[in-house]
Parts: sequence; C-alpha cells; structure tokens
Amino acid sequence: DYRAAFAAGGGEVVDRVDFSSSGGVLFADLARRLLASKPDGILLLANAVDVAMLCQHLRKLNASIPLATSEWAATEQLIEVGGRSVEGIVIAQFLDRQSTQPAFLSFRQNYLDRFGKLPGFAGVTAFDATNAVLEAIENQAPGQSLKQALLTRQTFPGTQAPVVFDAFGDASHETFLTTVKDGSFVRLQ
Repeated sequence: DYRAAFAAGGGEVVDRVDFSSSGGVLFADLARRLLASKPDGILLLANAVDVAMLCQHLRKLNASIPLATSEWAATEQLIEVGGRSVEGIVIAQFLDRQSTQPAFLSFRQNYLDRFGKLPGFAGVTAFDATNAVLEAIENQAPGQSLKQALLTRQTFPGTQAPVVFDAFGDASHETFLTTVKDGSFVRLQ
C-alpha cells in the first residue's frame, strides 16, 4: 500500500529489505543493506524493539538519514531501547499523547494510577474498543448480532475522538504525524 501511494505522489522506492525478527537478526548487516542504495530516507515497518535496534545501527553509519516508522513501533519501548538513535524519527499514529480532551486526560490518569505508566496506542485503542462493544451489547436488540449492533449505532464515544465504524466494520481515526523529541513522542505541527 505504501509503495503505491508513494509512487502516486512522485516518489520512488529504491529498495526493499525484508527480515524476520524470529532470531539471529544481524542489525548491522540490515543497516548496511538499507543504506546501500543511497536512499533519501528509510521507512521501517517492524516492532518497536527491531526499529530501535535498526535505528542504532543506521545512525552509526549515517547520522542524518531521515527515518520513519509505522504506529506498530510507536510504543514507549521504542524510546527506551532506541534512546538517542530514535530522536527525529517520524511516525504516523492514531494516538495524540498531548491531547487535552477531558476523556483522554481522565483515562490517562486512571491508567497511570493503576499500571504505573502512561498508556500507549494499544491501551487507548483497547479501552475505546471495549467501551464500544460494551455499549453495543447494552443497546443490542433481541436477535441482533454484536456486529449488527455496532454497525447500527456506528458512532461511539472515544477517549480522544468518536470511534466511527464504516459499513465494513472498520474504524476510522484521525492520524497524527509525530516524532521523538527529547525522549518523548510529540506531534509535528
């Protein structure tokens, strides 16, 4: 999907380097392979730890190469493991950690009180999804499936914005471009 959208916007994917994180990954070799075609930037599609490890090796070889990743890697582990090497990485994600929405601030504080850490995208998404399901069950008509109940209502309150399901059951979300700055995720303006 990314390749097609990037090409439609005039970009060119000059290389693709696949790997499996199941064991024995040589991140230094991967970094050299990623930089071999002299790209203008690198998009890393992997989990937080793998992205952090790749960033460490990429930064050793090319400190200024622009890096981007997907929301999959946008956990606090990315910053904990990657440290300074993930500073400046660009991430498109659904979670706005600087949100001032009252529902988000309340959820954030309750999560922090209960678990001793701030919620990431998985915690916020799971909370919103659970609330949507519980509300759909509460308002489910006799004989109506849960999916039908969700699709009938379509819109449910969320911590940062309403959760809206389309006819296929997919939820749409506002996307925020973020970066890591001074060891924290911040929105790009």
